[in-house]
Amino acid sequence: FTDNGKLPLKKYWYFNDMYSDSDSEKKSNINGIIYSKEINYWREKVVNNEPLGYKETELNKLMFKYSDKIKNKSMAVIGTITPWIESISYEIGSSKIITLDYTRKRYEDPKLVWVHVNDYLDEIIKNRQFESVDNAASYSSLEHAGLGKY
Repeated sequence: FTDNGKLPLKKYWYFNDMYSDSDSEKKSNINGIIYSKEINYWREKVVNNEPLGYKETELNKLMFKYSDKIKNKSMAVIGTITPWIESISYEIGSSKIITLDYTRKRYEDPKLVWVHVNDYLDEIIKNRQFESVDNAASYSSLEHAGLGKY
């Protein structure tokens, strides 16, 4: 961020705002269920090309443009508040959709899987093997990691 110290920092920002369920020992703590009704709400918006997360339609258009690379393939969605990217993938016909996030929730729909990032990493370390996915998408999530919130 500072180009090896060449760019001065004018203000130091750090937020120790870690989610309470980040601890890997709390794997059984589920703080929400995403019901099929909510997925269907977002899927209807996808079909009608209505604005989705962040009032945006471009990702919907792009994913449908490349639907041949998404249909019948697995999709990882990195970071989410509402399952709008998952719903685009679902509507296109992804075979499996995995949400990686810093909260612990679960989906009512068996085609969708929600995994806390720490739990996912624990499994990788334990099994010494990454799960392979065909596609991944993220929207306004990755750039927040490591800045004190997660």
